[in-house]
Amino acid sequence: MDLNIVNVSSELKDLLPNFLKNRAIEINSLKEATITSNFETIKFLSHSLKGTAGGYGFDYMSLLAKKIELATMNKSLEEIEALIFELEYHFNNMKIIYVEE
Repeated sequence: MDLNIVNVSSELKDLLPNFLKNRAIEINSLKEATITSNFETIKFLSHSLKGTAGGYGFDYMSLLAKKIELATMNKSLEEIEALIFELEYHFNNMKIIYVEE
């Protein structure tokens, strides 16, 4: 299974450009928060991303955000940075396929 292929409801097509723009901003904010080891911000952003991504059908992105959120409990900056790198890679390389429901 290719994790970079994302099936999204065609009903969300008009909303997706704004969704993607906001997720790019969130990913950048996550990266900035790691610079200052701001675990509260990382936890808040990853929790928000987890729910929003899942609601739009971006399940792998939601899973990565959940892992980031959990890593904040251990304050494992190295793990968080690796997960954010994976999240950003996935985000930049995903292929969106619109499906009729």
